[in-house]
Amino acid sequence: DVKALVVDDNAVNLMVASNVLMQYGIEVEEADSGSMAIKKYYENDDFDLIFMDYLMPDMNGVETIRNIRNLKRNKESILIALSANVTDDIVEAFASVGAHHVMAKPLELKELSEVLKRYLPEEKFVREDKIKEKSEQSSEDVTADKEDVKSILYRVKGLNVEKGLANVMGVMETYVKVLNVCCTNITEQAEYIKAAYKLVSLGGLKIYFHSLKGILANIGAMELSEFSKNMEIASRDQNEAYIKENVVSYIEKIESFRDNLQWAIDEYKKITESDMFETHKSM
Repeated sequence: DVKALVVDDNAVNLMVASNVLMQYGIEVEEADSGSMAIKKYYENDDFDLIFMDYLMPDMNGVETIRNIRNLKRNKESILIALSANVTDDIVEAFASVGAHHVMAKPLELKELSEVLKRYLPEEKFVREDKIKEKSEQSSEDVTADKEDVKSILYRVKGLNVEKGLANVMGVMETYVKVLNVCCTNITEQAEYIKAAYKLVSLGGLKIYFHSLKGILANIGAMELSEFSKNMEIASRDQNEAYIKENVVSYIEKIESFRDNLQWAIDEYKKITESDMFETHKSM
């Protein structure tokens, strides 16, 4: 009986965080902007937890929390801030508006468990042996028929499948859904970068590189996530030479990665559709 509101402007980040929380038995609502989060909180203040992203286009997480605090509703939610870069400045900024804790993205499960135990009442938890029993049963169901999918994903260069799976608590179906949304996100963000490169200031590109950094980290594409981080820093610091030297290569790399990932997803669909056909035929 725990309810959480997850706030992030990126669909992949929302999917990953929401699915992890749902694995804990938490009921989740999502908001893709600060303004939507404020609206949802105003309409329903029954959230035990609010997970708030830091960098968002309309208003950042600090401003959103400040507005939520000013609503002074009946129930005070536990406010957990999320950031791809947890710096002292970000921690201080969130603390100044009453956030209880700041976590790095993607969510690290050990830290998340500790945060939940720290801030939620003891009666909200069930016994660990029941969780383990459910987890083992789920693991058996997945392992039995998803090895073919894993073998396909291993062929995507630059994708750390085990790391990506760990970010969604090992649930293959969720991981494939996240990968599918990731392909769309990469296409959108790459097009924004191409269009904006010569039309906006270098600082204006930062949000696109930041978004891709988080998307790629969530699925386990760590090398490309690090490249995105370097591009984000260069944009923030107005390092025009670095951007000019690397932007073409960067776009080529992420689009090539997306194409390979899309191929793997299409192969996955063939396998699952074939399995469904065989099952129907045997019936």
